[in-house]
Amino acid sequence: AGSLGAASVGGGSSSFLSLLAASSGMAGSAMADGGVELQGAEHVTLGPLTVEESARLIAQRLGLESAIAVPHEVVELVNRKAQGNPLFVEEMTLSLRESGCLQLEEGGKVCRVDREALAHVAFPDSIQGIITNRIDRLPDDEQFAIKVASVIGKTFSTKLTQKVSPIPLKPDTFRALQRKDFIRTVPPFGERLYTFSSLLCQEVSYELLLFSTKSRVHFLIGTHYETKYARDLSPHYGTLS
Repeated sequence: AGSLGAASVGGGSSSFLSLLAASSGMAGSAMADGGVELQGAEHVTLGPLTVEESARLIAQRLGLESAIAVPHEVVELVNRKAQGNPLFVEEMTLSLRESGCLQLEEGGKVCRVDREALAHVAFPDSIQGIITNRIDRLPDDEQFAIKVASVIGKTFSTKLTQKVSPIPLKPDTFRALQRKDFIRTVPPFGERLYTFSSLLCQEVSYELLLFSTKSRVHFLIGTHYETKYARDLSPHYGTLS
């Protein structure tokens, strides 16, 4: 499994666009920031979410039928802190739910807010910090499972994760992580294959794993691939690097 980090995220964009240009037959020229400008492509500037858009996203993450069901003080807090960043909005919403500030009632149709708890809630200034706090609140087995899975990659199989984990992992652990919006199933594989809710969630999980355990899991993953694909490892060089 390759190394993870901010550099790998930013560095991959120009390579992807170059590949897209080549495969689609579109001509492209290099840009000063290292990106690729595609001739004939339409440029779209994405601005921050509006208050109304943030409210709809909060409602969606909570499973509410309408943005009207989201308490206005919650919308104001999240929008002010997240400054319209969609991923920040999502992670703050999930954190508020998990900390008990928000409670869903009447079958998920009504959202109640603990105003006293909300008044004293403190959020880190970064999305990474919020994700770290969410992971820290997980039970030990779920914390360990998500960290081990992050070594495999953004998408991982439950079978391989269980195989390379230094301690036994139960299938219920992955289901719990899915219910808490850390991971999602990949159709049509169901519970056999999961993907992290975001690349950032995977990266934070990876960084939280102890170096000694991380090295051990990397070794076990490498051994698995070298054994299973002994006849031709070339398609898996990227994973093994």
